[in-house]
Amino acid sequence: MMDFGGMDVKHVLDALKNSLFLGDVSPEGLASLAEQGRRRSLPEGQTLFRCGDPADELHLLLAGTVELSVSDAGERRVVDVIERGIVPGAFAFLDGEPCPVEATALTDIELLLIPRMEFLEQVRADPLLFQALLRYLVAGHRKVESEVRHLAMVDVLTGLYNRRQFMEVSLKETARARRFGSPLSVLLLDLDHFKQINDTYGHSAGDLSLKALGQTLFTFFRATDTVGRIDECEHQVIGRMAGEEFAVLLPGTGPDEAFEVAERLRKAVSGLVVDTDAGAFSFTCSVGVAGYQPFEPSIDAALVRAGEALDAAKSSGRNRVSSAGPVIPID
Repeated sequence: MMDFGGMDVKHVLDALKNSLFLGDVSPEGLASLAEQGRRRSLPEGQTLFRCGDPADELHLLLAGTVELSVSDAGERRVVDVIERGIVPGAFAFLDGEPCPVEATALTDIELLLIPRMEFLEQVRADPLLFQALLRYLVAGHRKVESEVRHLAMVDVLTGLYNRRQFMEVSLKETARARRFGSPLSVLLLDLDHFKQINDTYGHSAGDLSLKALGQTLFTFFRATDTVGRIDECEHQVIGRMAGEEFAVLLPGTGPDEAFEVAERLRKAVSGLVVDTDAGAFSFTCSVGVAGYQPFEPSIDAALVRAGEALDAAKSSGRNRVSSAGPVIPID
C-alpha cells in the first residue's frame, strides 16, 4: 500500500502522469515508480538542495513552483523557474554528479523523491519508462541542464571561470603537478583604481573595464596556448575570483617564467582603451606571482602568497608585477 503522508494517491499518480516525460507510461508503471519514492512537502522559501549537494535522489515536482539559482562572486543569480516535472539536477543524479544549482521553493511545494538506484532499476524493468526518459533527453532537456551547469561554472560578466570552478579545476592541476613533479604557478591580478573608474565614469564603465580585462586575459593566453573560457583546459586556467580580482593558473611554468608572463600581460592591459558616453579611459593592473609547492595539498597557500605579492605591487605604486619569495618546507 502506498503511503504519501496523507497526500492523495490519485493526486500523486495524476501529477506523475502530467509530468514532463511520464505522460505515456502505463498506470501500472506509474504506480510502481511511485512506490519507490517518498513524499516531501516544503514551505515557501525553503531550500530543496544546494549547489554541490549529493544528487542521490530524483526530484519530481508534483505541485508548486521551484526557483533555480547559482552563486557567482558572492552574488545570487536566478537561472530558471520550474512549475512541474523533473527539477534540474536530475541528470546530475543520473550521472552520479553533485547538484549544479540551488533549488528553493517559491511556493509551498510537493515532491516525490526517488532514490537513484531504485529509479534506474525501474527504468531497466519498464520499457515504456525507458522510452519516455529517452524522449525527454532527446527533446533537449539535457541541453537545458547543461546550460544550467554552464551558468554555475562561469562568471556571467566576463565569461571566465567563477571562483568556485577555478578552485575546483585547481585541485586537478595541483594533483597533476604533484604526480609528475612539474612546476605550477599562479598569478593574482587586480584592476588598479577600480573605485575611481566607477566614481568618474559610472558603474557601467566599471563593468566594461572588467569585460575588457577578462577578454584580454582570454586572448592573451589563447595566443600562446590553448585555453577555454568554460571548458576544462590542459594549460592556463583563468578565473574571476571576486570584484576586480582575477587569477590565472600556469601549469608547467615556474615562478621566474611566470613573472615574465605577468609582465607581458601587464603591458598588454596598460594599452587597453575603454570608450563610454562619459569619455574614453585606459586602466592598468597590478599582478602578484607565486609558485605552487608539491608538498602543499591545494593551491590555497600559493594564492595567499600571490595575494601578498599583489599587495606589495599595489603599495609600490601599482601597474607593477611582484613575485613572492621562495618557500622553505617545514619538517
